[in-house]
Parts: sequence; C-alpha cells; structure tokens
Amino acid sequence: MWLRCDVGHVTDPDLSTVDALATVALECRRQGERLVLLQASPALRALIAFAGLEDVLWTDEPYTPPEAGSSRSGSPNIGK
Repeated sequence: MWLRCDVGHVTDPDLSTVDALATVALECRRQGERLVLLQASPALRALIAFAGLEDVLWTDEPYTPPEAGSSRSGSPNIGK
C-alpha cells in the first residue's frame, strides 16, 4: 500500500524537512506501507539526492541534476 504525501507547498526545504520526511517513511515501512512524495520541488528533490535518500524517499518525478556548464551552481538555498 502507498501513502501519498503532497509536498508541493513546501517552499523552502532544508535537511530538517528531509529528516522529518525520512522519519515518516520509516514509520510507513514499519506499517507495511511505502511513502511517495507528490509534486516535490526541484530543491527538495536535490536535498533528497544530496542526503542519499532517493531509495527511501520516493518522488513522483526523479531528480535530474543541472547540466554541466549550467549557469546555476551551489545549493538550492544560496542567497537566502
């Protein structure tokens, strides 16, 4: 069984956000269910990948890193 969690309104995710979601995912697994995150922002998906939790925190759209030579670099929260 799947527990679907819409995280589309998470506007400024950080590693605390990822930690909280990982805790929920762990409890879901203990109950025999899986957590899938819907409408995760690119910033949240990047943090999930950075934390190495892509196999734990599933999203409806996989994270795709920016292409090499892209004008964007650094963490998603630089300048905030």
